[in-house]
Amino acid sequence: MQTRRPSVITLACAVVIYLLATFAGFAPSLSAQESDALRALRGAPTEPGMAPSSSRQGLVGGEWSGRYSCRQGITGVRIVLSPDALRGVFHFYAVPENPEVPEGCFRVSGSFDPGSRILTLLAGGWIVRPRNYAAANATGVVDAGGENFIGRITDLSGCSAIVLTREASSRPLPNACARELP
Repeated sequence: MQTRRPSVITLACAVVIYLLATFAGFAPSLSAQESDALRALRGAPTEPGMAPSSSRQGLVGGEWSGRYSCRQGITGVRIVLSPDALRGVFHFYAVPENPEVPEGCFRVSGSFDPGSRILTLLAGGWIVRPRNYAAANATGVVDAGGENFIGRITDLSGCSAIVLTREASSRPLPNACARELP
């Protein structure tokens, strides 16, 4: 019998569920080693008195890429935010495991609370709108290093997790979306 290794998406979903449960206060007890690993994942100090290493702490402007899940399945996403994170563009597209997703983009307005590290994105007007699609709001937590975002798509039934990292997407933006970048 052949054993199957979990996919990256399965592992990412497990991490998201665990971190959201932790954020809500429902996490199980962890060993010291597991706690250190989780703090490192979050970008938090692993030793007392250590500070997060990123110079971007508290900053969320720039380009983020990753995936989210809604009724259409796993979908690629790129979010480009102004330096103050008050405005941006949400671009979504097909990924290899879900090639039928249409491409689209809409404007977003954002707010970031440095104390709680919660980033909220509110959907604005469409730039490129696929038929039968609704723009989505998102909310979640940016890690202490300012390099990862985990959260959920809100206000749309059938949607759940969104996981982003601070990196440029290799997928080009449609021209109409690129013209709207902050």
